[in-house]
Amino acid sequence: MKNFLASTLAVSLFAIAAPSVQAVPLNQGFNVLASLSSACQISSVAAPDLAFPAYTAFQATDSIVSSSITVECTRGLPAPTLSLDAVGTNVIVGLTYDILTSSVAAPGAAAAAGTPGTPDRHTITLDGTIVAGQVGECLTATCSGTEARTLTITY
Repeated sequence: MKNFLASTLAVSLFAIAAPSVQAVPLNQGFNVLASLSSACQISSVAAPDLAFPAYTAFQATDSIVSSSITVECTRGLPAPTLSLDAVGTNVIVGLTYDILTSSVAAPGAAAAAGTPGTPDRHTITLDGTIVAGQVGECLTATCSGTEARTLTITY
């Protein structure tokens, strides 16, 4: 019993004599920086070609065709501008045609903690028309032709 009391007393004295250690928090503020290069990309094309249905010479109704392209852009960028090349003659197999472009925007959603944002989406519509009553030009019973065109999307 004497040994137990002596060792308990020694441990108690050591605990009293030992300096007290406390955790002291150290705080340091810092900045988080990021750099972003805005961009747009073509995400889908409904039909890669603007293909008119078969046209019959002297047809009584316009021939109309549409296609669309979806462009995704960094949120907040101004809507892209559209322009067709000036190279096209707007004539295929003796039939004149017109192409009109239009764009409709759908804003994306903001990013949140743990969830990336979504892009602004611009649906670009190409509407083509061959007006009624045209004769065309063909040396056989049926003819087809192609004219390569370029749509420039600037952002």
